Amino acid sequence: MKILKEEDYIVTEWSGGKTKQLYIYPEDANLQERNFIFRISSATVEVEESKFSKFEGYDRELMVIDGKLEIKHDEHHSAVLNQFDVDSFSGEWNTISHGKVTDFNLIYKKGNVGKLIYLPMVKEQVLEFPHASTSLFAIYVYEGGVLINNSKLIKEGNLLVSRLDQVIRIRSLEDSALIISRISIR
Repeated sequence: MKILKEEDYIVTEWSGGKTKQLYIYPEDANLQERNFIFRISSATVEVEESKFSKFEGYDRELMVIDGKLEIKHDEHHSAVLNQFDVDSFSGEWNTISHGKVTDFNLIYKKGNVGKLIYLPMVKEQVLEFPHASTSLFAIYVYEGGVLINNSKLIKEGNLLVSRLDQVIRIRSLEDSALIISRISIR
């Protein structure tokens, strides 16, 4: 298990705002070289209309965490995303969005399976995620704080990354909002 905090994230600017890389796997991979298996990030969109960067050979999951986004994938589908809604699409598609938002992204190499899940928890609620040997699991604490396996404290803005080689037990220390990224590597 690895816990990442604000000072561990890599922040860069793009034409429409800022992007914060929370985690990339493998850890020595490089976004520009497109040599990663998956990447978890959050970005601000500070312009009304933006064109998405293409990621040939990758699939994407995008969740709005603040604001409302209209997203259009040429010759595929369109969607309106409110807070915590998710859109799944190919990184190869021509994609344009409208709306100023903060989003949460999971980009993963085709052939693998990725999923973003919003998980609200009330104080003292306990959840368990079962063992799955081919999966990596990340918990981003959007609001609140949780205790993992009765030993690891994850605070707001922190990300826990772990293989699911054991049962993961989450206990909410207060009302909390989590974003779960689950990646099955093939």
